[in-house]
Amino acid sequence: MHTLQPHVLRLNKSNDDAPPSSINSMRIVFDTEMRLFQYRFWTIYDSLCNSEYTACRFKLWTNKGHTRLLELLADMGLPLVQSKQKFASMEVQYREKVKEWIDHTSKKYSLDDIMYNTFVAQYGYKSKMCAADMMMCCSALIERQDVSHSESFLEALEALSKNNLQRLHLGVELSKQQQMAIVAQVKNFIDLHQVVCTGPFIYAYVEEGMLHSKGFSKPMLLCKLARFLREAWLSMNKRARGLPFILSAPLEDSQGNCIVVGVPPHSDDTRKSEFARAFLHASDRIQARASFDHFDGSVMTISTEDRGRFFDALTALSAV
Repeated sequence: MHTLQPHVLRLNKSNDDAPPSSINSMRIVFDTEMRLFQYRFWTIYDSLCNSEYTACRFKLWTNKGHTRLLELLADMGLPLVQSKQKFASMEVQYREKVKEWIDHTSKKYSLDDIMYNTFVAQYGYKSKMCAADMMMCCSALIERQDVSHSESFLEALEALSKNNLQRLHLGVELSKQQQMAIVAQVKNFIDLHQVVCTGPFIYAYVEEGMLHSKGFSKPMLLCKLARFLREAWLSMNKRARGLPFILSAPLEDSQGNCIVVGVPPHSDDTRKSEFARAFLHASDRIQARASFDHFDGSVMTISTEDRGRFFDALTALSAV
């Protein structure tokens, strides 16, 4: 945060000449934020249901978890009708107090980390947007499936401009659609018991024909699903917190290939990934038809026919 502070001051200074109410003005402040996905552009209820943090803490794929969520809203004093209103359309007394209420009731529901510090931007008289919201918007735009790679990159770049809020709002809607697809896929995996623990790691496959299977051929989206699924599965299997998680999904290239991503263990705070070396050694051992042409070394492409042998080789290497 201290490293970014000079940049924030520079950006705020460049907007000093614009009137505070001007659509062209932008102010960035350091503030406390809730770990609720795009709640300013959604409803509090939908954001609670689709956020990784709250969904995994409450186990919202179960009836008991959903009942627990309703109890939280009741304890907060937030009427269900208001929680299902668009955040900007909520009555002022509820909208202005919701952050305080969630913070006040967080300990009772084991939501100790639901508040965190971040930077928040205010665009004139428009809605605020925190850094995490902006990141989700840009990643959703850059992995659009209905446009070319170059077009999606330019759209994500345009969304960073304070003068192109229309593109930013498109990113918001796309990110919400992607998040709902992730939540649906996580519930599907858990209900069908499709997450496997081999000993040295945990893994799962997004099978061809599964719900939203084609949408997860993008590396960033698949990584988001992997992290969400890891946290959801670990909420019911706490002993496996020290194990990494690997997820695979079919590619859209119709050439019989799939994409594989690896995320570090929940207990690993270093954010260092050892998958790049492990993936390379395992694929070399079985002479798999694989490629490593992604920016992230923990992402690879492999022939679906070689995937089973690849995971066996990875298990053997991890056991050494």
